[in-house]
Amino acid sequence: TNSPRESKSGVQVREVLPPSLRIPSSYPRHPWLDVLGAVLVVVFFVGGAWAAYWADHRNDQYQLLGLGECVYGGERLYADCWENKPPGLAWINALGLVAAGGDAIGAWVLPSLVGILCTVALWIAVSKQLGPTPGRRAAVFAGALFSTRAYDAATINPDFYSAILELAAAACWLAAITRESRWRGAGIAVIA
Repeated sequence: TNSPRESKSGVQVREVLPPSLRIPSSYPRHPWLDVLGAVLVVVFFVGGAWAAYWADHRNDQYQLLGLGECVYGGERLYADCWENKPPGLAWINALGLVAAGGDAIGAWVLPSLVGILCTVALWIAVSKQLGPTPGRRAAVFAGALFSTRAYDAATINPDFYSAILELAAAACWLAAITRESRWRGAGIAVIA
């Protein structure tokens, strides 16, 4: 069973992990490893996006970019332009176009930025529960995994966005169940 511990504010909080898996609060910090981990995460996502951009058989990506351009140009989805993908992807790609002033590079850069932000959320959530080293390792592993073609790397395809946003939801859920404040935990759970 989980035993209660006392938080900084004096409130009793139940630990999620059994005592054998808990990380002591005095876990050593190595800032240079955090910097290295952050660099690796960025390199994995940017490298994955670059590789996906230059990969063969990208026809579907151009159709999805065209759908984003349709929304960016003020046209109506499924009336003026059509693709058998959900509308959220068109809006996400249009957001990248808006950020880049209409240049398609925005739609290609946005997945890397979304991937990095979602991975940072995972890093923070795991670090708060297990310590800095497991958080860093989870983030680097996630960056490496999402840079592969298994998830279409960091591209404008729906597979990548659905998988990376699910990772962010899991990170928010982990953060919610480990919160000392019920209201903060409930708020994060709603986000997840």
